Amino acid sequence: MRNVITSVIVAMSLTAVAGCVSEFDPESTDETAQSVVEPCDGDDLVTRTQGFWQNHSCVVKGEATGTSLVPISLGSSVRFDKPAEVEAYLDQPVKKNKLLILGHQLVAAKLNEKAFHIGNIPFADWNADGELETVNELLAIADSLYDSGSEADRIKMGTVLDKLNNAGNEQPLYFDPTCKSQPVAPPVECE
Repeated sequence: MRNVITSVIVAMSLTAVAGCVSEFDPESTDETAQSVVEPCDGDDLVTRTQGFWQNHSCVVKGEATGTSLVPISLGSSVRFDKPAEVEAYLDQPVKKNKLLILGHQLVAAKLNEKAFHIGNIPFADWNADGELETVNELLAIADSLYDSGSEADRIKMGTVLDKLNNAGNEQPLYFDPTCKSQPVAPPVECE
């Protein structure tokens, strides 16, 4: 959801687009300068599941957005340079393999971050310190766990990333996932 606040009214728009906050200037007579878009507050999480990414390789290739979502890596040991490599990895059955369980969710989360620029959104309190880690912080922790984490921590992080990948799944996309339309540039990441 995107909140639009003007000097006269507060309106709610159901358009989910990642972007950055602009300054609100109540003294301005310019209507554009009087509004502020606030999608960086965590309410506008747009994500897709690993199944989406597995079945929409054209989006991974960049045909929908004009920007390829690869390369991506899992920890320091695995790197995918081609969309077909991502698809083949996601096609592997996990069969209780803790590394693959984490890996599948990590691939989807990294594709979500690249496609929807959600890295700066606080999402989960991984270390139980009372503060939510951002998506980027969770991805860094997941990379470390992928390389050398315990099975229990890999499962725990896989669960966190699964929740992330499903959290914004109902939000509308800014691009055509069938890749039949002209590519649409991704939104600007929040700072």
